[in-house]
Amino acid sequence: GGDDLEKDRVLTLRDLPSAVPALKVVQANANPVVYIRGIGGYPGNNEPDVGIYQDGVYLGRTSIATGSNFNDLERVEVVKGPQGTLFGRNTVGGAINFISKQPPKDFKFENTLNVGNFNLVDEAFTVGGPLTDRMQASLAVGFVKREGYLDNVVPNQPNGAAANRQNVRLQLRNELTDKITNVVRADYIFTNEDWATNETLLVRTDDPRKINCTTAGVCTFNGYAAPLSNSIVGDLTKFANFQTPHLMEQSYGLNDEITWELNEHVTVKNLAAYRSDKSVNIRPGNNTQYATGITPGYYRTHTISDELNIEHNFGALTGFVGIYYFYDYERNTTRSISAYAPPANNSLSNGASYQDTRFPTTSKAVFLSETYHFTPELAVTVGARYTAEHKVLDTYNTSYVYNGDFY
Repeated sequence: GGDDLEKDRVLTLRDLPSAVPALKVVQANANPVVYIRGIGGYPGNNEPDVGIYQDGVYLGRTSIATGSNFNDLERVEVVKGPQGTLFGRNTVGGAINFISKQPPKDFKFENTLNVGNFNLVDEAFTVGGPLTDRMQASLAVGFVKREGYLDNVVPNQPNGAAANRQNVRLQLRNELTDKITNVVRADYIFTNEDWATNETLLVRTDDPRKINCTTAGVCTFNGYAAPLSNSIVGDLTKFANFQTPHLMEQSYGLNDEITWELNEHVTVKNLAAYRSDKSVNIRPGNNTQYATGITPGYYRTHTISDELNIEHNFGALTGFVGIYYFYDYERNTTRSISAYAPPANNSLSNGASYQDTRFPTTSKAVFLSETYHFTPELAVTVGARYTAEHKVLDTYNTSYVYNGDFY
């Protein structure tokens, strides 16, 4: 709830584990990965096992939720275990739903400013109120900027784990009639920061155990001296890379939610949404001071979804039926360029590779959940789901090896 969120400073996904048992968020490169009761990560279908939702809209990437830093959250819902009968998108590990505050019916302004070491500036404000007797609006803006606290010991390189994120969310609530309410939401998130690296060496580059042996019994030592890197082995507050990893991300979305109370027993809700995300993730080097190559990754996705729910309440029997449509077109391109940088590379070959992968997904589902209350303390819930999904993996790979004057 809102009071607990404010007290515990829970603003993004990264803040939740301190408040929710059995929830774990770990950093995997530039993006966080969520686990509930040990179930999580990214399986082969390139979607997370734990579903992340913003006002009921499924987010395919967790970075969208962690990139935002609004102070207009009303509550956060965390549901553990498979949620195929409660949410439009089927998620086997659980679901996390960030719920925004509705635009207020009276004028309200709130501003929160935090400053700290590493030149931290963290500001978020919301403003909202009535436009007409039946229409209200709200605007939430967040800004976070901080210098990196992970020291890159390579000269003239910025530190890692910096922050530079801006986000805006606009909501418009319109009471069309006494029974029909429409809420339109639009948001924009921009990130441009040197992200937290997990590339600290745990073993020296010249460790005597760095020996490769062939099946023929020929063994060679492939260690090498890297003074800067070896000087910080095991120090998780420092790293050595000829270039600090960098992330640029832009995300925006628009959704429309309409609620129609047919009568005191039946309510119909429809939530239609569109989302677009693109990012550039640059990962350089081989975790040492030498310029052995660079791997930039380019990500782009377009998502359309629509969920229709019919909720009912007939005395002891409550529940709903849902119909869901989901289309997502994801494209991920990666370029990997290796360079001969003695002594880090024990080969005279340079090379480059290129991968272009597309993940179009179309999903249709119907699901229901019915609960019968025998007493206020005893109830039985029955749920069911049917999903028809078509997913394609289309990938193109090419590699070049440069050796002397030949490819």
